[in-house]
Amino acid sequence: MTTIKVLLLLLLFAGRRVISAGEEGVSKHGPRFDDLADAFDLNRLTDGWGRAVTVGCRDDVTNFLAALGNGSLWANKMLDASGRYSSQFLWGNSYWLGSYTLCQQLHINSASPIPGAYSVVSLRVNVTGLVTPQVRDVSLGVCLPATCNRADVLQLLHQSTSPITAVLGARIVPDPDFAVWREPGFYLLGVVIGLVTVLVVIGTGYDLILQHRAKLRHTELSGATECNGNHLSYTATGPLESQGVRKPEFQGRNPDLGSQVLLCFSAWTNLQKICNTQKEDSLACIHGLRVFSLLWVIAGHTCMFSFPVSDNKAFRQLVENDFLFQSISNGAFSVDTFFFISGVMVAYLFFKNLTKVVNTAEDGIGVIMKVSAIRFIGVFSYRYLRLTPPYLFILAITQLNAQWFYHNSVFHNPIMVRDQATCAEYWWRNVLYINTLFPVKDMCMIWSWYLANDTQFYTLGIILLLLSSKWFKLAVMSLFTFLVSSWFTTALIILNSHHMPSIEEPLGLFDELYDKPWTRLGPYVVGMCVGWFLCRTNCTIKMHKAVVLMGWALSIGMTFILVHGLYGDLGPVMSAAYVALSHTAWAIAVAWIVVACSTGNGGYVNKLLSSKFLYPLSRISYCAYLVHPLIMISVIMHMDSPVHLGRATMIVVIFGYFMMAYMLSLVVSLGFEAPTIALLNILHPIKRKMK
Repeated sequence: MTTIKVLLLLLLFAGRRVISAGEEGVSKHGPRFDDLADAFDLNRLTDGWGRAVTVGCRDDVTNFLAALGNGSLWANKMLDASGRYSSQFLWGNSYWLGSYTLCQQLHINSASPIPGAYSVVSLRVNVTGLVTPQVRDVSLGVCLPATCNRADVLQLLHQSTSPITAVLGARIVPDPDFAVWREPGFYLLGVVIGLVTVLVVIGTGYDLILQHRAKLRHTELSGATECNGNHLSYTATGPLESQGVRKPEFQGRNPDLGSQVLLCFSAWTNLQKICNTQKEDSLACIHGLRVFSLLWVIAGHTCMFSFPVSDNKAFRQLVENDFLFQSISNGAFSVDTFFFISGVMVAYLFFKNLTKVVNTAEDGIGVIMKVSAIRFIGVFSYRYLRLTPPYLFILAITQLNAQWFYHNSVFHNPIMVRDQATCAEYWWRNVLYINTLFPVKDMCMIWSWYLANDTQFYTLGIILLLLSSKWFKLAVMSLFTFLVSSWFTTALIILNSHHMPSIEEPLGLFDELYDKPWTRLGPYVVGMCVGWFLCRTNCTIKMHKAVVLMGWALSIGMTFILVHGLYGDLGPVMSAAYVALSHTAWAIAVAWIVVACSTGNGGYVNKLLSSKFLYPLSRISYCAYLVHPLIMISVIMHMDSPVHLGRATMIVVIFGYFMMAYMLSLVVSLGFEAPTIALLNILHPIKRKMK
């Protein structure tokens, strides 16, 4: 028994010697993982380091090091404001930023004799063979004396970083050479905001004065005559008459054009229009679809913008295994819902409100083409003028914000700061709604790809609708030819690129596939067909209960499969079929929801989607779509530390962004969208003719 114990002790001792020898071998022949904690240390500065930097920087760094040796509080705070590796390198942490705020506040809130300046240094860390298959780039925040310029910071870092790191570059935050008021766009944007603010204030005040006078006049008339039931009201488009009584605030005269234009900017009247909960037509479910689809878009964009600036990027791989997370990762279908809604509305309103272009068979082809061209110009110009003012306003803010963040944020995420270069050069593509026809690397305001595609689809749809007024069969054949061509084009792109749709890459082939109009046309075509069908049937379709149940079952089943059916490898042919047909299939599933809800077969779903409290949100969803990425970028780029992802945290953030987007969109709508619509109602030839 004693002999066995001795043998076990010898084996244990030998094992420890082997492990120790192995560890010594790693330390001797390669970098240790523990070396990450020692990536930056000013004590590594060698003799003569002061000759490589400016005199002021040398003196302040010397005093800083001396104060550190003496244990001075201000020096330790400056050191503490610099970043260092702490943990989660294997979990995706590439931001060792320290605290930008603490570095900036040293000279203000403490007895620091030396003001600090914060710099972000790009390091390439080499731990090959230990924990990763390749080198990793990290961002290191350093707080050094403010007298050290960018070249000084680089020299100090080159001499004070560990052997496993290589300095790639450095930038001082904020950039001392940048001032936002030197940018021409700053003054242009200020003038626009000031002018709109003045018009809104004057228009609102003028409107309230007129309403007060109308109330007094109405009281006088009520006392003098027995006009029971008369209701006097006023809108930005002019006076309304009720039961033969003219509105009295203009004393029997119609308001002049200047007064009408001024009243278009009345925030009070425009807010009443936005908050009006009176049911407009049988397509009320569109309001709910629009709001919930935007919530889905915001959820996807929240994850998209948060993942790159998180200190636990690998958390994404964990949540991607969750079954329900596919609801967010496959959020691209929410955009298909918007395309579908646009197709429904353009066809439904065209067949419901617009007269046919040609009424007699004797009209020649020249007359038909001329009338159609005039009609197209009128309809398209109305849409362009209605959408573009708030779009241009957000575009200008995006470009200016991107410039500011590029020079002032501790983060340098390419997606978030790219607009500072692309918007200045390629803004005209956005104005013409053709930015999706160019590479995504040159795209300004990347989320505007939807607006470009939707406008291009609208152009095609109006042409086909005008054609249908004389040659209906030809228009239908052309429409389905475009649809089938879109399917085959998408399938060929998938097969040639060998792309496999997956949960991990929901936006794969963005430049070749995701944002191109020829691959996203399907939902718009389905929407146009549904809009024509609902107008033709006047939303009065009687269905057997079995048909209704089957329709809901197929719709729910199809949406569930499309969103949650990407487990495993689909193979080349199945991948091509899925990507080519999935967007159209989604629109068909949503088409049933709209048809069922509009014809009285929606049940509780229709009650939810047609809820009156969703009407105001729906009316400002366009502006909410424009501003929500801007809010996300602004929040992230103002932080001085990375985000730590968590399920509960992300849910709260998603709904926070949702609320902020609608709050800000109300301001943008009252300042730009609503006044534009009111102006078009009194100035545009189509609207004037309809009245």
